[in-house]
Amino acid sequence: LGHLAWGLYELGAHVTCTDTPFGDLESLRKRVEGWLVEEKKAGGTGNGGSIRVVELTWGSEAWSESPLSKGGEELLYDSIILAEVFSIPEIHEELLWTTQQFCRNETDIWSIFMNRPFSFMFFTFLADAGGFRVKQMAPEDFDMCGMDDEELGVFMHHISYDCASPRLVAAKAGASSE
Repeated sequence: LGHLAWGLYELGAHVTCTDTPFGDLESLRKRVEGWLVEEKKAGGTGNGGSIRVVELTWGSEAWSESPLSKGGEELLYDSIILAEVFSIPEIHEELLWTTQQFCRNETDIWSIFMNRPFSFMFFTFLADAGGFRVKQMAPEDFDMCGMDDEELGVFMHHISYDCASPRLVAAKAGASSE
């Protein structure tokens, strides 16, 4: 929990880790705070990066409860990592809506997950929303960290976002006229 975020922080990235209050938010917060204390004792600096843990529940209904909803331009991320987030198909629409709040033109989204019968349905929502381009990475193009057993079905995708996509512009125009 939080290891990838910490590694990116150590490389100099500005990282926002999120979870819900019903998930592992407090465990994540305690772990990151502990690492920061250890780093300070050791004289480390994070190579100019920053790291924070913020509450975020997906969807428009919960959006106003998140401190992230109060942001502005700083909410628009260069990269988003979705790790094992497709496990509950009933909230795919909420995940899509929330992801869109953080995208700007050419935002890179990286997704990795173990396949379940419903995991790929999330990509249907992306296609219907417009603006997203999805590329499935070949297994030899990423490190599965020992999870390369075919039965596990580990998949990685690179998703880019184009806010000027004609399909997205049309979808937004249709939504605003309703």
